[in-house]
Amino acid sequence: MTETQHKYAVKANNNDDLTDTFRLLLHCAIGDDLASLGAIKLIVKGYPAALSAPFDGLLPIQMACGSKISGLVKYLVELEGSSIELEDMNGNNLLHLACKSGNCGAVKYLLEKCAPLASLENKEGMLPVHLLSDNSGKDEAVLESKEYTETIWRLLLAHPATVSSALDSNRSHKRMRVSAAH
Repeated sequence: MTETQHKYAVKANNNDDLTDTFRLLLHCAIGDDLASLGAIKLIVKGYPAALSAPFDGLLPIQMACGSKISGLVKYLVELEGSSIELEDMNGNNLLHLACKSGNCGAVKYLLEKCAPLASLENKEGMLPVHLLSDNSGKDEAVLESKEYTETIWRLLLAHPATVSSALDSNRSHKRMRVSAAH
């Protein structure tokens, strides 16, 4: 290896280390509910490449859907532009991820930005409204909030077929119970 090649190889390794450092820093900040949107903006401004670096299979925008940092999803979507239709390996789009964590602010924003996401099923056949209405893993204060109830209504209005599907399923279960009892 020539001296020039060595110099560029060292620089490339340092850039990889820097990328890893900022990637980890950004993901930790998103995962820390005590971090501020301002701190995340500083990290992104200092090293924008960290936005495209996945951590545990998720990009920062996907992790942000589960964050309690107000305005984070909006900031990252508007910064990245076309990332709104991303899916994880389970077929969850950003709306699925926000619903799964009970991030009502992100759900509202994503519905305003791209309402058709509400009608997309993940690989398990679940719609975003199914994930939001599942209480597991959600903070009790969120579940009891007016915003949570309003968010479920917004999802139902965005995809009305969910209501008739749920009613049909409920009727089918009742018929099966009645016939099993006889």
